Amino acid sequence: DVLKYLLDAGFLNEHLPSSGWWKVLSGIGSLSEGEQRVLKQIDHWELSGASAYLNEGRTLIRLHMILLPFTRGFWVFHVCFFAFVSWLGAAWLAKAGERLLPKGSPAWMPWVIGASPSWMFWSSGMLKESLVAFGLGLLTLGLTSDGRARKKAAFLMGAFIIFFLSKLYLLPLSLVASGAGFLMVFFRWRAFWAMTAAFGVWICFLLFPASSSLEVKQRQFLNLASGGFFIERTHDGLMDTLRIDASMEDRLLLKNGQVSPRLPGIMAISWVRLKATGAPFLLLQKKNESWRLLSALKPAGSRFSIPEWKSGDTFHNLKSMPEWLLNSFTRPWPNQCRGVLDWVNLMESWLLLLVWVWSLVYFKPTTHLDSAATVMCLVWCLALGLLVGIATPVVGALVRYRAPMHPAIILLFLRAWRVYQTPNEMVNAP
Repeated sequence: DVLKYLLDAGFLNEHLPSSGWWKVLSGIGSLSEGEQRVLKQIDHWELSGASAYLNEGRTLIRLHMILLPFTRGFWVFHVCFFAFVSWLGAAWLAKAGERLLPKGSPAWMPWVIGASPSWMFWSSGMLKESLVAFGLGLLTLGLTSDGRARKKAAFLMGAFIIFFLSKLYLLPLSLVASGAGFLMVFFRWRAFWAMTAAFGVWICFLLFPASSSLEVKQRQFLNLASGGFFIERTHDGLMDTLRIDASMEDRLLLKNGQVSPRLPGIMAISWVRLKATGAPFLLLQKKNESWRLLSALKPAGSRFSIPEWKSGDTFHNLKSMPEWLLNSFTRPWPNQCRGVLDWVNLMESWLLLLVWVWSLVYFKPTTHLDSAATVMCLVWCLALGLLVGIATPVVGALVRYRAPMHPAIILLFLRAWRVYQTPNEMVNAP
């Protein structure tokens, strides 16, 4: 995942003419036949799912295309760039936290908002999560800024554009969460009714406009979790991906230089070092074709059973939502832990769950605006938790995709803790 977009960007920079490079980068203009052939030779430009609205990988490929002339293909510079983008998002989260936390809070406290292990881990790499961290920082800054309306609108619009280009589902999610606060601030709705209305809108969105996409996404994860070889085949300039199931004993493709008999007809194998990074990948050659190993996966030990999302069966989907929410907030369980990181995820998820429940019990908002900020955090967590619980029956993916809810949970806890400690202090109005 870390290298794939960088490699595609390097191939495009090397083989596209300058006019085609600008067309691909901007998305404006029609590509020539030769430029279209170049695009077909990279792995992650086209979507594998017909129901997806947008290929989020193109955003990262374009970013790497811009960076490569300056970095000369040195991978570490790309890592530093994305880590810096993520750090900017964390800094803006902390800046917003200064306004949301009660007066007199310690200076270090706002920086704890983005300090959960999963959030720090996933938002500091060369994937879309670093852009999500940047967008989430913009979103919170726009909602809490006390500046002019144009400045607030610029922050919010920037966040919505980043969500649209990086993680599309966060765009409607942020609109729903912001809408709950909007109902409370401008229409003076009570917290319960604003949260109920916003969460109801989100459920309707999942049940109807997003239903077919959720069904496809859940099936993709179920297929991925069942294991097998994923092989990319190149033949006459066209590419497709084959999946070859095998038992655990036969999954070692290379053993003492021999090819597994599970892949018949392979004539030769070779290790190729990639020019930009020096990272090896396996090239399997067959007559008139070439086969490149994308990944050899064992069945995911962290896979768990969840109710199937059935597009069109509204009653079944509504009935299963409590279980999906429970999975999202409580997994992994002890019997699913296979290593140190799994135990870290277990402790993190249960600690955040306890913190979340404690915050709801002990936090007493002191102003209407304070209550609106709390409702926005709750709607964000519940809506994201439901979506992730539906689409991801694998613990590793679950931990990754639910990470954007951690800053909201930690913010709720810090506010509740400070108000609990100093009940007579007024809370800064966001």
